[in-house]
Amino acid sequence: MPRPGERAEPGEARPWPAFRWEPTDLWPLFLSAFGLSLLVGTFLDEWLGLTGPGSAIALALVHQLSLGLPVLWWLRARGLPVLSCLGLAAVPGRDLLLAFAAGLGVFVVSYVIRELTGRAIEAVLGQPAQARDYAAEFPGVWGVAFSAVAILLAPFLEEVLFRGVLFQGLRNRHRLGVAVAVSAAVFAFTHADLSRMPDLLVSGAAYALMAERSRSLAVPIAAHMASNVLATILTFG
Repeated sequence: MPRPGERAEPGEARPWPAFRWEPTDLWPLFLSAFGLSLLVGTFLDEWLGLTGPGSAIALALVHQLSLGLPVLWWLRARGLPVLSCLGLAAVPGRDLLLAFAAGLGVFVVSYVIRELTGRAIEAVLGQPAQARDYAAEFPGVWGVAFSAVAILLAPFLEEVLFRGVLFQGLRNRHRLGVAVAVSAAVFAFTHADLSRMPDLLVSGAAYALMAERSRSLAVPIAAHMASNVLATILTFG
């Protein structure tokens, strides 16, 4: 049996979780991600006075890159094989197709939960929950640029941090239920939208279970991408 971080031989089970982290490793990764986004947002808005769709897309791009790139650097700095640790090597195409189909199902379930949450909020507060109107915020070609970030970058970079590092590290220390619940809660909370907490919790839990079952980050990435594709079509279509 290979040790965490080592490549499995053909026919040999891949170790899971693939590596460990300590809290002193994890905090800088999260702080660097959200600290950089806050810095860039302040620079664009307060210093340059840029508030249009272009600056919003630039901020979204920086935010997504700051989620995943520090993790990839951290793995390399520790001398760990990045593709092996994240389970991104030699994933069968059939598994990716099944994951993509599962991601469409995850979106349908999360959409139903989102609608029910919105109705519950309206019933309690007497007014509908305020949601971002992405189609109005990113008209025309800006919508294409935003869609590219949401479909091509967000699934990969968010899964690297939330399932690749956070979930795997929790799984090394705790039972599956705890690792799924905590990683899904952090995933939902960091989206900074309280009205979407329930459906994001469900989505995060589903992606974590996919990572656990497949021992690969490629599977939840494909599912996350499918969900974002459908969300983008409904938003801008």
